[in-house]
Parts: sequence; structure tokens; C-alpha cells
Amino acid sequence: MLASDLIIAKAVEYAIRSGDNDIVFELLNSSIKLAIGQSFESELSGRLTSQ
Repeated sequence: MLASDLIIAKAVEYAIRSGDNDIVFELLNSSIKLAIGQSFESELSGRLTSQ
């Protein structure tokens, strides 16, 4: 998970440097969705192991 977070952070950094705000927005939106998905996955994983 840490490696993917680093890759996303570097992609956002390069997008910001490019000056293309549409790319920055899409990367940030994707990052938020990914974090939400990881949260759901962690929650579901905890439910499955406690049964």
C-alpha cells in the first residue's frame, strides 16, 4: 500500500508541475476514490475475519 501511495503522490507532483489542472483534478479525485475503497476493503476484511 505504501508503494502505491508513493506512486500516486509522484503522479500528482508531476501533474502539478505540468500546469494542467484537469490532470491534477483527475488524479486527486482518483486518489480519494482509492482511499475510500481501501477503507471499505479494510472494514470488510475485519468483518470476515471476526466471524
